[in-house]
Amino acid sequence: LKYIYWNQGFLQVKIDRPIVTVTPDKKSIYVSYHIEEGDQYSVGEVDFAGDLLFSKSELFESVKIKDSSIFSVEVMRKDITDLQAKYGDLGYAFTNVIPRYNFHEQDKKVDLVFEFEKGNKVYFGDITVTGNSKTRDKVLRRELKIEEGELYNETRKRLSQENIQRLGFFDEVNFKTSTPPEKPDQLNIEIVVKERNTGQIQLTAAYGSTQGMSLGGSIVQNNFRGLGQSLEAKIDAAKNRQDYRISLTDPYFKDTRWSAGFDVFYTENNERTSYDIRKTGGNVRFGHPIYGDYTRAYLRYKLDKTSLFANENTDPAIFPLETAQGVSSSATMTLEYDTRNDRMTPSKGIYTDISYERTGLGGDLRY
Repeated sequence: LKYIYWNQGFLQVKIDRPIVTVTPDKKSIYVSYHIEEGDQYSVGEVDFAGDLLFSKSELFESVKIKDSSIFSVEVMRKDITDLQAKYGDLGYAFTNVIPRYNFHEQDKKVDLVFEFEKGNKVYFGDITVTGNSKTRDKVLRRELKIEEGELYNETRKRLSQENIQRLGFFDEVNFKTSTPPEKPDQLNIEIVVKERNTGQIQLTAAYGSTQGMSLGGSIVQNNFRGLGQSLEAKIDAAKNRQDYRISLTDPYFKDTRWSAGFDVFYTENNERTSYDIRKTGGNVRFGHPIYGDYTRAYLRYKLDKTSLFANENTDPAIFPLETAQGVSSSATMTLEYDTRNDRMTPSKGIYTDISYERTGLGGDLRY
């Protein structure tokens, strides 16, 4: 209750201990809170003191409470976190930012001073991984932006945790820190993860008077062999329809920043009323980051053969089959931007891509 009032500027709110009474039938209780909300305060002057490692103008750019009309403790705490991160990027992992208040009763304003105690610089010590019974250590470690022995950096530590969460293999990712008593300038990191199920198996069976019996199934594994690879296989077979596909993607091919993958497919569909179709082919693709961790470029080469067959319903004037069948050889360029916080179950972020495909690198078709 106090926190709600503090975020609305009632910084001197008083809430007494709850009064609990029992109803006469002794089946229920009443809980009563007596609240004196006091005056609502707005933000007065904002200043900085103590161990200042940045100019005040640069520190002002990092705080948002100065832009608020009503004093909000939640905004102030966010500012403290951002200021601590700013010092943490210089190696001061244990910086204290203490808020000092000065109330002006007449103007109903409160001045705020952020007082810094920077502490000592620390370095990253041992980085260990626990909780990953299926996922190999290197899958997590290659997402890290920090290294053992280097100067502490708060932003790169936070990005490392976000990168591991973004994989989508874990329900929880926590960075637990500890300082050995004999090495006060060292900060050990224990990466504690809770794995989630990353695979799915689906089996289907159906019967219809037209298609007869059909069987199908698919396997999807987003963390194949615990290496972070994506594997997908699909089978769908009926009298007049067949679909077989297999796909494999390695996001860190040969432990490099290159991603690589392939698809192989065969489809046949004789259920179309206008013509029958059979397509066989595959593709190989490669990708690489081009700007930071969120933007990647991909190049794909695809080769497939399309065969079209006339049936009793085919009208050559509407469907000139010979113009759309044959071998196509194409290259596709794709630019992808992905800031999702979890690739499997995202709750924030953006995913978008743009691509251009050109067919005519040999083969019969041009488009």
